Amino acid sequence: MFARPALLGVGLLIAATGLAGCFGDEPSPPPAGTPAPEQRDVAGGAPNFVIVLTDDQEPSSVAAMKQVRTEIGALGVSFEHAFASVPECCPSRVSLLTGQYAHNHGVLSNEPPDGGFNGFADANTLPVWLEDAGYRTAYVGKYLNGYGWDALGNDPAYVPPGWSRWAALTNHTEYQMYGYTLNENGGLVDYGDEPADYQTDVLAERADRFIAKSAGRRPFFLTVAPTAPHDEGVLEGQQVPRNPRPAPRHEGRFERRQLPRGPAFNEADVSDKPSFIKRDPELTEAEVDELTLLHRSRLESLLAVDDLVGRLLATLRRTGELERTIFVFTSDNGFVLGEHRQTGKEVVYEESAGVPLLIRGPGFGRGETQTRPVSNVDLVATMVELSGVEAGVVLDGVSLAGEATDVASRPPVLIEMLTKREFAAIRTPRYVLAEYDRGGTELYDLRTDPDQLDNLRKDSRYRGVRRRLSTQLARLRDCAGESCRRYPAGGK
Repeated sequence: MFARPALLGVGLLIAATGLAGCFGDEPSPPPAGTPAPEQRDVAGGAPNFVIVLTDDQEPSSVAAMKQVRTEIGALGVSFEHAFASVPECCPSRVSLLTGQYAHNHGVLSNEPPDGGFNGFADANTLPVWLEDAGYRTAYVGKYLNGYGWDALGNDPAYVPPGWSRWAALTNHTEYQMYGYTLNENGGLVDYGDEPADYQTDVLAERADRFIAKSAGRRPFFLTVAPTAPHDEGVLEGQQVPRNPRPAPRHEGRFERRQLPRGPAFNEADVSDKPSFIKRDPELTEAEVDELTLLHRSRLESLLAVDDLVGRLLATLRRTGELERTIFVFTSDNGFVLGEHRQTGKEVVYEESAGVPLLIRGPGFGRGETQTRPVSNVDLVATMVELSGVEAGVVLDGVSLAGEATDVASRPPVLIEMLTKREFAAIRTPRYVLAEYDRGGTELYDLRTDPDQLDNLRKDSRYRGVRRRLSTQLARLRDCAGESCRRYPAGGK
């Protein structure tokens, strides 16, 4: 078990003013009296954190990512039932910055007036707490929907507080593998259409350089957020071989890969589903062909992300930082590819709300699989615990480190959509219950029906289960802090 270090001292924070030198420029000389970097007790101090955050990745697609599986999963912990607290990009990403459910942090969707970058008060977040405690921090890739989009009145050169180094995609070009713009520490840099401009590879280089420049100096916190496997909006409506485009070295790698067609694919009988699904006809063969192309494109785009993971791990190993680094691979939400006649996200089903989550490093076992439901709000609680920093908000999550990863006292997970389809759901090890604000309920026994085909809302044998879960869900809908973390008596 990794012992939690003491909070990094204020003196270290005051000394940490030379923040350049992470993306290629040379670091500024430290103020007089600053301890030399080698005086830090790196091995006994706070751990580093590296998070690789993909966009719209369903858990099953990790099977295509060899380095993620062998270098993180096989040498760390794989969480089989990890969920986005909101199966939508921006609210989920804010939960990864605050450790709070959306009903507490207030970013409810991707767009104004109730969401997006414009709805986020960014002065009190995990990177702020870590930087205040002496960490070097960096963000590379996609940030929040609407960030840097001047059409919404946002300054493309803005750098949020808490980030020592910053290389974020501006919103109007974020879903482009070529021809995009990065805000690099307040300066806007345009990238073209050459192979060397491929977005994921450029982000990998920026992240790799930050690690190399930070190694041996102070503990660091890095988030790398490629947009893969999200499709490229600039290609919509065009007849193209791949959308999203893979790196040139990966083109055609999954040319023969077929679309998974499990029991829930193009579900024949949706009479027990919510009205918005009942209205959808079965997928046509042409639509299935489009989904097949999308599936191949998404998998090929993830191969460059897999290379990114391997590159960062190699640099951590070369610089002597790997054994004191918590390395997290996850996504902001999942993605449905024809299950229950749906495509995309924003639904309660496992393919949409579920996310890949693999973690290696001190505080985590080696080659373990954990099956208890966990949430992205738990990641912030984990990093707060292991770093020893003081959170500036009340956290809703529970640390995933050590023995707490798979014990019966873990709370159930809340999954909520507070706009559009408007539902709240509770996910326990066995059941998922979703209640829709406009009427309607879904209840699935995942032990007997893992594909969520048979809605048990009217089944008299489950009347007691539904009543108990509904009571627990009512508590979670407006929980905060301890009330989110409490495991209800008799709940499974």
